[in-house]
Amino acid sequence: PKLKRLLLRTVGSEAAYTWGLDDFYDPRLTPQIAALCARHAFDAAFVEYVYMSKAFDAMPPGILKILDTHDHFALRHRTFLDAGLTPQWFSTSVAEENAGFRRADFILAIQEREADVFARQLGEAERVVAVGHLLDVQERIVPATAPSAVFFGSSNPINVDAAQYFIGSVL
Repeated sequence: PKLKRLLLRTVGSEAAYTWGLDDFYDPRLTPQIAALCARHAFDAAFVEYVYMSKAFDAMPPGILKILDTHDHFALRHRTFLDAGLTPQWFSTSVAEENAGFRRADFILAIQEREADVFARQLGEAERVVAVGHLLDVQERIVPATAPSAVFFGSSNPINVDAAQYFIGSVL
């Protein structure tokens, strides 16, 4: 598969950067999820990331299925390429992302902008909900005496660049 992707990159094919929806899903999870559902009377289930949405298939009818998207993965590799970076992690087609969305009853987006993209892409706005930022900015926060910050995130290049920009240009 690695050589195939390298050849596809050489000829400029988008297939070099995209994955199938379930390529990152470990099928050994399915019986474990089914066993948990059989043992407990879950009312709802949250699945993180569209590439893990296959987990919903292991759940019986009647459980409210909520997909917490975290990110937009349809053609995500283009963002990296446009920024002059090597695509990292997971990128898939619009059709594959939509297939993952259809496994859920509701799709959570972090930002309104993403919610709008997902709703247009899926054609089902009523199933897409924007969580937004839950920080109450009305209450003033007293800064510490010395500048400090904390950044939580994976070490993917976009997060690393953002942290380095913040440290170099903001702090």
